[in-house]
Amino acid sequence: MNALATAPPATGVVFEARKLRKVYHTGEVTVVALHGVDLQMQASELICLLGASGSGKSTLLNILGGLDVPTSATKAGRSTAPTRTP
Repeated sequence: MNALATAPPATGVVFEARKLRKVYHTGEVTVVALHGVDLQMQASELICLLGASGSGKSTLLNILGGLDVPTSATKAGRSTAPTRTP
């Protein structure tokens, strides 16, 4: 029997961000890439990011992936480990 096929799905919040903000400063120009983004991802949830060019999609993914840090956030990071339903 395949253990992976019979394992129950994970549940719960696996990542949460509150009031996520990212600002870039280049000379006299200030660009607000993310302004107060709230995000909560559940285990086994499929998420699609859509938006116009320059809307902050890559910036958000870079922060979520740990490649960049937000300018500010009240909460950002992995939640407790997801639990498995019996």
